[in-house]
Amino acid sequence: MSIMDNIQASDTTTEIVSFIQVVVFELDKEEYALSISDVREVVNKSDITPVPDSPKHIIGIMNLRGKVIPVMDLEKRFNLIRESTVSPKHVMVVEDQKGNLVGIVVDVVREVISIPEDLVKTVPKAIGSKISTDYLKGVAVIPKRGIHIHTTEEWTRVSPTVEGAQIKGEKMERWDKASGNNRILLIFNMEKLLADELGS
Repeated sequence: MSIMDNIQASDTTTEIVSFIQVVVFELDKEEYALSISDVREVVNKSDITPVPDSPKHIIGIMNLRGKVIPVMDLEKRFNLIRESTVSPKHVMVVEDQKGNLVGIVVDVVREVISIPEDLVKTVPKAIGSKISTDYLKGVAVIPKRGIHIHTTEEWTRVSPTVEGAQIKGEKMERWDKASGNNRILLIFNMEKLLADELGS
Protein backbone atom coordinates (compact mmCIF):
# COMPACT_ATOMS: atom_id res chain seq x y z
CA MET A 1 0.00 0.00 0.00
CA SER A 2 1.37 3.42 -0.94
CA ILE A 3 1.80 6.38 1.41
CA MET A 4 -1.23 8.08 -0.18
CA ASP A 5 -3.31 4.94 0.33
CA ASN A 6 -2.35 4.96 4.00
CA ILE A 7 -3.33 8.63 4.33
CA GLN A 8 -6.67 8.10 2.60
CA ALA A 9 -7.40 4.99 4.66
CA SER A 10 -6.76 6.84 7.93
CA ASP A 11 -8.71 9.93 6.87
CA THR A 12 -11.96 10.23 8.80
CA THR A 13 -14.63 12.92 8.77
CA THR A 14 -14.63 14.91 11.99
CA GLU A 15 -17.77 16.77 12.99
CA ILE A 16 -16.97 20.27 14.19
CA VAL A 17 -19.51 21.44 16.74
CA SER A 18 -19.87 25.13 17.61
CA PHE A 19 -20.83 25.80 21.21
CA ILE A 20 -22.46 28.82 22.79
CA GLN A 21 -22.12 29.82 26.43
CA VAL A 22 -25.30 30.81 28.22
CA VAL A 23 -26.28 31.94 31.69
CA VAL A 24 -29.24 29.89 32.92
CA PHE A 25 -31.77 31.58 35.19
CA GLU A 26 -35.17 30.73 36.58
CA LEU A 27 -38.29 32.85 36.50
CA ASP A 28 -41.46 31.50 38.10
CA LYS A 29 -40.64 27.80 37.54
CA GLU A 30 -39.44 28.26 33.95
CA GLU A 31 -35.81 28.02 32.88
CA TYR A 32 -34.42 30.67 30.55
CA ALA A 33 -30.97 31.31 29.19
CA LEU A 34 -29.08 34.40 28.07
CA SER A 35 -25.96 34.56 25.98
CA ILE A 36 -23.10 35.14 28.37
CA SER A 37 -22.10 38.15 26.27
CA ASP A 38 -25.38 39.84 27.31
CA VAL A 39 -24.64 39.54 31.03
CA ARG A 40 -22.29 42.06 32.61
CA GLU A 41 -22.51 40.53 36.07
CA VAL A 42 -24.83 38.92 38.60
CA VAL A 43 -25.45 40.34 42.07
CA ASN A 44 -27.62 39.47 45.01
CA LYS A 45 -30.92 41.32 45.09
CA SER A 46 -30.34 44.11 47.59
CA ASP A 47 -31.86 47.48 48.38
CA ILE A 48 -33.88 48.83 45.44
CA THR A 49 -35.17 52.39 45.78
CA PRO A 50 -38.56 53.05 44.13
CA VAL A 51 -38.76 55.96 41.69
CA PRO A 52 -42.04 57.94 41.56
CA ASP A 53 -43.95 57.98 38.25
CA SER A 54 -41.76 55.33 36.64
CA PRO A 55 -43.32 52.52 34.54
CA LYS A 56 -44.75 49.74 36.70
CA HIS A 57 -42.11 47.25 35.54
CA ILE A 58 -39.25 49.58 36.52
CA ILE A 59 -39.34 48.81 40.21
CA GLY A 60 -36.63 51.26 41.17
CA ILE A 61 -32.92 51.95 41.03
CA MET A 62 -29.94 50.32 42.70
CA ASN A 63 -26.43 51.47 43.46
CA LEU A 64 -23.87 49.31 41.69
CA ARG A 65 -20.49 50.35 43.07
CA GLY A 66 -21.32 54.03 42.79
CA LYS A 67 -23.28 53.76 39.54
CA VAL A 68 -27.06 54.11 39.68
CA ILE A 69 -28.93 51.73 37.36
CA PRO A 70 -32.64 51.06 36.78
CA VAL A 71 -34.03 47.70 37.81
CA MET A 72 -36.67 45.90 35.75
CA ASP A 73 -39.17 43.29 36.90
CA LEU A 74 -39.83 40.87 34.02
CA GLU A 75 -43.04 39.62 35.60
CA LYS A 76 -44.53 43.11 35.56
CA ARG A 77 -43.05 43.82 32.13
CA PHE A 78 -44.88 40.84 30.64
CA ASN A 79 -47.92 40.94 32.95
CA LEU A 80 -47.18 37.51 34.40
CA ILE A 81 -49.15 35.98 37.24
CA ARG A 82 -46.69 34.40 39.65
CA GLU A 83 -47.33 30.75 40.45
CA SER A 84 -44.20 30.14 42.52
CA THR A 85 -43.82 31.20 46.14
CA VAL A 86 -40.05 31.66 45.69
CA SER A 87 -38.82 35.19 46.25
CA PRO A 88 -36.42 36.62 43.64
CA LYS A 89 -32.82 36.26 44.78
CA HIS A 90 -30.63 37.70 42.02
CA VAL A 91 -30.29 40.68 39.74
CA MET A 92 -28.61 40.15 36.38
CA VAL A 93 -26.89 43.30 35.18
CA VAL A 94 -27.13 43.53 31.40
CA GLU A 95 -25.75 46.08 28.97
CA ASP A 96 -27.19 47.42 25.72
CA GLN A 97 -25.20 48.35 22.62
CA LYS A 98 -24.74 51.92 23.90
CA GLY A 99 -23.28 50.80 27.21
CA ASN A 100 -26.42 51.49 29.28
CA LEU A 101 -26.76 49.13 32.26
CA VAL A 102 -30.06 47.66 33.45
CA GLY A 103 -30.73 45.28 36.33
CA ILE A 104 -33.08 42.36 35.63
CA VAL A 105 -34.71 40.70 38.65
CA VAL A 106 -34.85 36.89 38.43
CA ASP A 107 -35.68 34.17 40.91
CA VAL A 108 -32.21 32.65 40.77
CA VAL A 109 -29.22 32.37 38.45
CA ARG A 110 -28.53 28.65 38.19
CA GLU A 111 -25.36 28.14 36.19
CA VAL A 112 -23.27 28.87 33.14
CA ILE A 113 -23.28 26.11 30.52
CA SER A 114 -22.07 25.47 26.98
CA ILE A 115 -24.48 23.91 24.49
CA PRO A 116 -24.12 23.07 20.79
CA GLU A 117 -25.28 26.02 18.72
CA ASP A 118 -27.19 23.80 16.31
CA LEU A 119 -29.51 22.70 19.12
CA VAL A 120 -31.07 26.16 19.32
CA LYS A 121 -34.24 26.06 17.22
CA THR A 122 -37.16 28.38 16.53
CA VAL A 123 -39.68 28.24 19.35
CA PRO A 124 -42.65 26.17 18.12
CA LYS A 125 -46.14 27.36 18.93
CA ALA A 126 -46.79 24.09 20.76
CA ILE A 127 -44.32 25.09 23.48
CA GLY A 128 -46.02 27.33 25.99
CA SER A 129 -44.08 30.09 27.68
CA LYS A 130 -45.01 32.83 30.08
CA ILE A 131 -43.00 35.28 27.95
CA SER A 132 -44.01 36.22 24.40
CA THR A 133 -42.07 34.37 21.70
CA ASP A 134 -41.21 37.81 20.27
CA TYR A 135 -38.67 38.02 23.06
CA LEU A 136 -37.29 34.52 22.66
CA LYS A 137 -34.41 33.79 20.28
CA GLY A 138 -35.14 30.09 20.31
CA VAL A 139 -35.40 26.94 22.36
CA ALA A 140 -32.77 24.32 23.10
CA VAL A 141 -33.78 20.78 24.03
CA ILE A 142 -30.76 19.19 25.65
CA PRO A 143 -30.01 16.13 27.78
CA LYS A 144 -29.62 17.07 31.42
CA ARG A 145 -26.24 15.40 31.53
CA GLY A 146 -25.27 16.44 28.03
CA ILE A 147 -23.90 19.82 29.01
CA HIS A 148 -20.61 21.44 29.87
CA ILE A 149 -21.08 22.85 33.37
CA HIS A 150 -18.57 25.52 34.29
CA THR A 151 -16.98 25.46 37.69
CA THR A 152 -17.50 28.17 40.27
CA GLU A 153 -13.96 29.36 39.62
CA GLU A 154 -14.60 29.79 35.89
CA TRP A 155 -17.86 31.66 36.47
CA THR A 156 -16.20 33.91 39.01
CA ARG A 157 -13.63 34.92 36.41
CA VAL A 158 -16.52 35.97 34.18
CA SER A 159 -18.34 37.82 36.94
CA PRO A 160 -16.44 38.59 40.16
CA THR A 161 -19.64 39.65 41.95
CA VAL A 162 -21.53 36.40 41.48
CA GLU A 163 -21.21 35.39 45.14
CA GLY A 164 -24.93 34.73 45.50
CA ALA A 165 -25.30 32.54 42.42
CA GLN A 166 -25.80 28.83 42.82
CA ILE A 167 -23.57 26.89 40.44
CA LYS A 168 -24.56 23.25 40.02
CA GLY A 169 -21.57 20.97 40.32
CA GLU A 170 -17.91 21.64 40.96
CA LYS A 171 -16.87 19.68 37.88
CA MET A 172 -16.74 19.63 34.12
CA GLU A 173 -19.03 17.39 32.07
CA ARG A 174 -18.53 16.33 28.47
CA TRP A 175 -21.22 16.73 25.85
CA ASP A 176 -22.94 13.38 25.49
CA LYS A 177 -25.70 13.08 22.91
CA ALA A 178 -26.59 9.63 24.21
CA SER A 179 -27.76 10.93 27.59
CA GLY A 180 -31.46 10.97 28.31
CA ASN A 181 -33.81 13.16 30.35
CA ASN A 182 -34.31 16.12 28.03
CA ARG A 183 -34.17 19.63 29.44
CA ILE A 184 -35.83 22.61 27.77
CA LEU A 185 -34.08 25.99 27.82
CA LEU A 186 -35.80 29.07 26.41
CA ILE A 187 -33.19 31.44 24.96
CA PHE A 188 -34.14 34.99 25.92
CA ASN A 189 -33.70 37.86 23.46
CA MET A 190 -32.32 40.53 25.78
CA GLU A 191 -31.13 42.66 22.87
CA LYS A 192 -34.73 43.16 21.66
CA LEU A 193 -36.04 43.86 25.16
CA LEU A 194 -33.42 46.54 25.79
CA ALA A 195 -33.97 48.06 22.36
CA ASP A 196 -37.70 48.35 23.09
CA GLU A 197 -37.11 49.77 26.58
CA LEU A 198 -34.17 52.07 25.93
CA GLY A 199 -34.47 52.73 22.22
CA SER A 200 -30.98 51.31 21.67
